[in-house]
Amino acid sequence: EASYGLNRINGFPGSEGAVGTGDVLGAYKFGGWSGSSVSEGTAKIEAKAEEFYSTFAQGTSLAFWTTPLGSSTPANTFTLRESGSMVLAPLGSAPGAGTLGEMYVDAGLGTLFFNNGTGWTDIGASDVYHYETNPPGAKFQVGHARGTKASPIEVQSGDELGTINFTGYDNSFTDFLPGVQITALAKESFLGAQGSSLTIATTTLGGTIPQPRIVIDENGDVGVGSLLPISTFSVTKVGELNFTLENYDNTLTNILKFRRAQGTDVSPFDVQSNDKLGTLEFFGKQAAQWDMAASITGEVDGAPGGPGNMPGRITFGTSPTGFSTPQERMRIDSQGFVGIGTITPTNRLSVVGRIALFNETSVTGVYNTTDQSSLYVSDTSGSYPFDGAGNLIIQSQGNLDKDIVFVTGASATPRMFIEGASGKVTIGANAPGGPPASLYVTSAGGTDPMAVERPGGGVLINFFDTGAPQGNISVAGPTVSYNAFTGSHYGWTDEDYETGLLMTMTGENRFLAGNDKFEILYGMEATTAENDPSVIGTYLGILSPDKAASDDNPHLVMSVGNGYIWVADTGVDVKPGDLLISSVVAGHAIVDPGTHPESYVVARAAEPVRWDNVTATIDGVKHKRISVLFDRFVKTNFDPNSVISGISGRVDAQRVILGEHAARIARVEAQVQTNAFDIAAVKATGAEQSDEIAGLRRVIEEQRETIAQQAQTLGQVLDRLSELEGE
Repeated sequence: EASYGLNRINGFPGSEGAVGTGDVLGAYKFGGWSGSSVSEGTAKIEAKAEEFYSTFAQGTSLAFWTTPLGSSTPANTFTLRESGSMVLAPLGSAPGAGTLGEMYVDAGLGTLFFNNGTGWTDIGASDVYHYETNPPGAKFQVGHARGTKASPIEVQSGDELGTINFTGYDNSFTDFLPGVQITALAKESFLGAQGSSLTIATTTLGGTIPQPRIVIDENGDVGVGSLLPISTFSVTKVGELNFTLENYDNTLTNILKFRRAQGTDVSPFDVQSNDKLGTLEFFGKQAAQWDMAASITGEVDGAPGGPGNMPGRITFGTSPTGFSTPQERMRIDSQGFVGIGTITPTNRLSVVGRIALFNETSVTGVYNTTDQSSLYVSDTSGSYPFDGAGNLIIQSQGNLDKDIVFVTGASATPRMFIEGASGKVTIGANAPGGPPASLYVTSAGGTDPMAVERPGGGVLINFFDTGAPQGNISVAGPTVSYNAFTGSHYGWTDEDYETGLLMTMTGENRFLAGNDKFEILYGMEATTAENDPSVIGTYLGILSPDKAASDDNPHLVMSVGNGYIWVADTGVDVKPGDLLISSVVAGHAIVDPGTHPESYVVARAAEPVRWDNVTATIDGVKHKRISVLFDRFVKTNFDPNSVISGISGRVDAQRVILGEHAARIARVEAQVQTNAFDIAAVKATGAEQSDEIAGLRRVIEEQRETIAQQAQTLGQVLDRLSELEGE
């Protein structure tokens, strides 16, 4: 085949060299006669080397140069690149009306226009078709380089690689305005790495500048409303963000699927137990970061059992205060069991922590109202109001101080009340104005208000103060025992007294609550006299110490059982069992000296006192408060000297009687002698007198025995006096 070629060799004959990048290989120039001369080069076709020529690299391009109307300088208007791509030189405006098939690039818009025979139209409005048996199919390529066409430089991150504009004509602007843009941006320097992103922009109503709406970044992540997607699919909006799945079908519905497999998409593997299949995460912005506040996760709940067997669970998590990592709060497992506060639910609903059930709707009934009620189950942390033992606690709506009422029976009869404000409990009919105590038990119809039973005996009721046991009531067989027992009377006084001071009655009495049909309140004051017979007991305190004393809240004075008493030093140590009477030291007792004809004993000492070991004093006298057993009685005392004198007098009287009897015997014997003259008479008289003498002798013997007994008693008294003197 005949051919005509223009070839270029650098150098000169004998020293030829290869052509280099940018060398013109040859050109055809076209000129025309102007009437006076030939204008050469008004058009030309030029071949250029695009790389250094070696044996295997001979890339070239072909450029077409034309001269615009009114000009004598040709310009490169069309180039076929070594890659086969075409380059149209941009024009400042449309090249006249044009004809069908012409194309040009608008320099201002950077847009390719095509003449469809009726005028110029954006190439974006045209269809591109490709007919080929194998891919890749039709292509439309827009290229960008920094530098110049002769010396291109790689693009940098952020460079716009190309834009497709979809415009519409606007009469008010008498121009085509952009409506939608598709822009490609370089995301890194093109130097062996060609990361890029694609942005789709639309124009708002009334706007003229397209705003970015969708971005596909260099990682394939898609951002809607954001230029910087932070995940595979990110949606951002200023204002309320809605995501709607809308469906119109009689049988089918909207489906949002999360699918996961281990391995890769080419070689997937089965998921395993506890694998997370999908998570919805909720973040909040603070300072310079986004922190996660909550999450909902679907997980595999057990080993999958083959096709059609995928056990699953859903977990719900929230971040506690001070953290940004959600902790699991609730789960629904593969059995349908719901766990709140536990990851191992064992029932349809398993809860570790509080439960609140609210009733916010009006319910017609005797005790149901629109006020909220709630049911709480304690958690294991022990925080208020729970004891940490998992105990069930029923609570009314606290901020309204509402009561809790327990109702039974067909007639909806209230059985128990718990006051919301005070916490007082009433069992039975509620007292007018509320219960008078923390626990108030009442009954009607002859039923006992309360019964306490402990099979086998033991403590029935314990009494505590500040957490420590102070006493109890117990039963042992048929015997009820009041343990650590102290019985007190009600009293009144205008003074403040210390516990254990000895009190005497004033006789000015009152009545509880001012009602003379109620219990009496004894007027009392501290004792000041020795051996006071009007002692009532020792001062204990006010009935309710947290309230002021009054006729409704009287003073208590200990009088029965055991208690405390202040004792004063008289030089005699106190021994357990010693009898105590009042003293001249106000409110104090002393050991009974036994010097009074009668001692008004108030108690027996229950603990010893060695006064040498006591340092506390009152009015210069040592004193101490001790435990006592109240035992009030009157003791009669005696004088040893009077006893001795009385016994001696009785002995002397008996001696006088003996002397009188002896004189009478002598007189009788004299009479017997003087009457000897009458034998018979004398014998008869002698017999009678002998009987009288025998009787007198018996009397004398009895008197002697009496004297001996009295002498023995006198000896015992003397011995006791000696013992007392020794003590």
